[in-house]
Amino acid sequence: MGKCYTISFDSHYYYGGAANNRRTYLVNWDSILPKDKRFKVKFSYMSDADVLNIGTVSTMSLLLNLGQSNNFWSNNSIGVQSTQYVGSLRIGVSADGTRGYYYADTESNPPIYLNQCPSQTILEVQLHDGLSGTNYTNPVPVDYVLTVSFEEDD
Repeated sequence: MGKCYTISFDSHYYYGGAANNRRTYLVNWDSILPKDKRFKVKFSYMSDADVLNIGTVSTMSLLLNLGQSNNFWSNNSIGVQSTQYVGSLRIGVSADGTRGYYYADTESNPPIYLNQCPSQTILEVQLHDGLSGTNYTNPVPVDYVLTVSFEEDD
């Protein structure tokens, strides 16, 4: 196991984005991660609980522009193409069944691998409706904390 670096993003403290389904954050990657290393990347996600109509929700996917080049998705009309997809979120329901939340732990999805430190200073966090390429809106995602772990991969 290589050295690990953990960065957390709170949807309350963002650089841009009109809604929680597409937020941007300023990140000086060079001050956090070494430039000459490969990384194994995992994430965890936890949203606030909110009123949730379980019958109307669908799969929420998380996309991050970290510079990954080995992630792909398949679409019947256009074939396999590169994507910024890093994983899907689970739906949790309160004990009384009236409130729901989205979550993922670091083992919920397979890791992604980066050949180098991300180079863009603006990290875009997108929440999509499945693999549709459309921002998730039903319901509009509530506040969240996203934690991304970068492990040196020699």
